[in-house]
Amino acid sequence: MSFIVSRAARLCDQKMDVTNRSAPSPIGKVMNKAIHGLIALLFAVGCWFLWGILTLTLHTAQRFLAGAQIPEFTRLCISLRPLFVVLPVLSLAWCVFAWFRKAQARDTWVGYFATNIGVLVLVMLPTLIAAWLPLISIIEKVGAR
Repeated sequence: MSFIVSRAARLCDQKMDVTNRSAPSPIGKVMNKAIHGLIALLFAVGCWFLWGILTLTLHTAQRFLAGAQIPEFTRLCISLRPLFVVLPVLSLAWCVFAWFRKAQARDTWVGYFATNIGVLVLVMLPTLIAAWLPLISIIEKVGAR
């Protein structure tokens, strides 16, 4: 996927004359909008997968830890699942803003990409930890039998 984004960026940069700070060409504008849209789409898919991991963790823990309690950190992360709906909406709002604002001499999608990936990594790490905690309890429960 990074190949597609880097290729699109190269095409966008080729169409923009960096020595002359004039407005980007029409093709550069379209490519910039397309890259913003692609980044927003991939961010939404990443958030959807993280939401699914937490939902699966909840159902698995309820099934295999019937009498035991789900770890507190896992319950906290599961209660924050609506965040995975809010984050893509905010990202899409910025994407729409970038589409309709007046093009500057050097619009870049790199900051938008870095912000989305940074946020995705920051919410992914606690999500994966929260998903592993009930698994440890399930293994302990199965081992005690």
